[in-house]
Amino acid sequence: MHLISQNANYEAITSGLTNLARFVVLDLGAGLQPFTEKVLAHCDQILVVLEGNPNTIILTKSLIEELVAMGVSLHNLKPVLNNRIRSDTQLPSSQVQSKLNHELLTTLTPAPELFVQATRLQTPAVLCQPESLTTRQINKIVEYVAEREAMPR
Repeated sequence: MHLISQNANYEAITSGLTNLARFVVLDLGAGLQPFTEKVLAHCDQILVVLEGNPNTIILTKSLIEELVAMGVSLHNLKPVLNNRIRSDTQLPSSQVQSKLNHELLTTLTPAPELFVQATRLQTPAVLCQPESLTTRQINKIVEYVAEREAMPR
C-alpha cells in the first residue's frame, strides 16, 4: 500500500518504458489507483477490458466516465469484451455495447483447448492455430493499435 501512492515513481517508470520500446502494454488493474492519472498521460491508447455480466458493465461504464473526467479522450479509449468462460450468464456483445453506450473494439471468446495446446507446445496461441477465431480476434486488436500508432500525433 505504501508504494501505490508513489505517483512520481509510476510516472518515471512509465516515461522510461516508452523510451525503451515501440509498444508498451500496461495492466493498471481494476479501478483507478492514485497513480493512474499520471500514467495515463503517457498513454496513446487505452483498452478497457470487461466481462459480459451486468455488474461489470455498470462498473466499466463508471470507469469510462471517470477516465473522461480525468481528460482521457473517448477517441483514445476502446472497450474489449473478454468472455473468459462459456456461460449463459454472459451477455452477448450487442447487449454489452448497448448497455455500455460505447462501441466495443472486439470480443474475445473463450478458447480453453487452444490455450492448453499452446501451453503444451510452449508457443503463443496465435501461432499455434493461426486460422482460429481467437487469432482473428486478437489480430483485430493488433491492427487497431498498429493503425493508431501510424497516425500523426
